[in-house]
Amino acid sequence: MKYIITTLAALFISTIVIGQNTSFVKLDSFFNVLGNNNQFYGNVAVSEGGKIIYQRALGYADYESQRLNTNQTKFRIGSISKTFTAVLMMKAVEMGKIKLDDSIDRFFPTLKNSNKITVRQLLNHRSGVGELTDRSYFSWYTKPISSENLLDTIISKYPEFEPNTQFSYCNANYVLLTFILEDIFNKPYPKLLNKYIVKPLGLKRTHYGGKIVPENDEARSYRMHDTLELEPEGHMSIPLGAGGLVSTSSDLCLFAKALFSGDLISPESVEQMKPLEGEDYGFAVQDQTFNGVQAFGHGG
Repeated sequence: MKYIITTLAALFISTIVIGQNTSFVKLDSFFNVLGNNNQFYGNVAVSEGGKIIYQRALGYADYESQRLNTNQTKFRIGSISKTFTAVLMMKAVEMGKIKLDDSIDRFFPTLKNSNKITVRQLLNHRSGVGELTDRSYFSWYTKPISSENLLDTIISKYPEFEPNTQFSYCNANYVLLTFILEDIFNKPYPKLLNKYIVKPLGLKRTHYGGKIVPENDEARSYRMHDTLELEPEGHMSIPLGAGGLVSTSSDLCLFAKALFSGDLISPESVEQMKPLEGEDYGFAVQDQTFNGVQAFGHGG
């Protein structure tokens, strides 16, 4: 491997079948090899029946101060945030605040094709909206931006295709979903996150992110070239519900268990989030079936 995965190259997975967990000797051996060769910085958690049965932390949360990762270290979880946002949208649907097949033109009248794009198509990346994180993104993602300017940036993008004609993973979809949620609930996204997910589940170390503070058990991001190099820090005014959350591997296990158990939204809503037959991506839930074991999750 050329690069170290330092913050959280994370994947939460809910499996229908979990193998033997009485011994984690092989798993420990695997992480020992990664750690000894500086190939993984982060933490890992495995849960069964809602209980954490294995945890492991490796590497540095802050190399400059030699602060090590622990099982309590918080990471920017990137696109796993999308699953939280999809849950909030399904909650809004259950509460009658919006319908999946409502068009989004009432929220974004100047967005191209907004009269043909539905909430459902934003959720499953079939809207055709132009990607926010294109090549130009890397020239401005470390700087703060207002909501108005962020929306204008998305509106300025040319559509990639006609709505619902194909699939294309696009972060702008979930930024737009964030704006919709804030409009229909009349509350900022972090408060919605706390009210409908964090507090009900008792997630102690999950919240919307800000500037990284290593002293608060927050990990920095690094990349390995010839030496370990600190990555530029993206400003959290940009990713919103597409990638703005901070969490731990153990909190993600609890979130996954609650979601797929129907504790956050109804079982019927959970089923709608899963990929349709013949597809591998639903509403921020991806089919991660491995070695015949059915699993659902999302990377970040």
